[in-house]
Formats: sequence, structure tokens, C-alpha cells
Amino acid sequence: MSNNKLNNKMFIFTLKYLPIVLTMGVFVSIILNNLGILNIIVNSVSGGSLIVNVNLYFGSKVFKFCKWHRILIYYTSIYYSVLLFNFYIYDIGAFTDHVNTTLIISTLIYIIAYFNRNKK
Repeated sequence: MSNNKLNNKMFIFTLKYLPIVLTMGVFVSIILNNLGILNIIVNSVSGGSLIVNVNLYFGSKVFKFCKWHRILIYYTSIYYSVLLFNFYIYDIGAFTDHVNTTLIISTLIYIIAYFNRNKK
């Protein structure tokens, strides 16, 4: 197998499974924060940004991945958007408000995804 084909396969593999890893990291981070556990390791392994999610979204559109793949990207994008909003614009002052806001928005995303699935 040539080096170019191996690079292409690794790129597709990363593009396919990175949203899953990021979503699991966000989920574990929310759970650990609710329990009051400092989670530096989880945040450094699964930390992401909106720019990474934009690239993942466009990659999933180009390679025609299913819409469920993009729901994971939406989930992490909204989570990071709420983090940025709370950090730069709105000082919540209490950590529990931040976690509750994130959980509410995450739940809304899953509800929208559920109803979108049942439309067909």
C-alpha cells in the first residue's frame, strides 16, 4: 500500500471517529464536573474548539456521511459555543449554572434529533 493511500485512509478514519471521541469526552467531562472531580486529563485529551468542529462538519458533508454523524458535531459545537459565551460574554459566577445550561442545551439537541429522525 502506498503512502498516499495510507494517508487517505487515516484521514477518513480520523474524520469518522473524532466526533465520537470528542462527544464522549464532553459527556464524561460534564459527568465529572457534576461530581465535583477535577478532570484535567479528560479535558486535555478530548478538548476541542469550534474550528475543529467546522472542519469536521465540512468534511462530513464532502464525504457524504450520514446525518447522525453530524449530530455529534452539532452537540460538541453547541457545547463549545456555550462555553465561549459563558467565558467571554456572560459571567455566571457559579459553576452549577454552567453545567445546567450545558445539560439543557444538550438535551434540546437530542430532542431535535429525535423529532428529525421521526419525520421520515
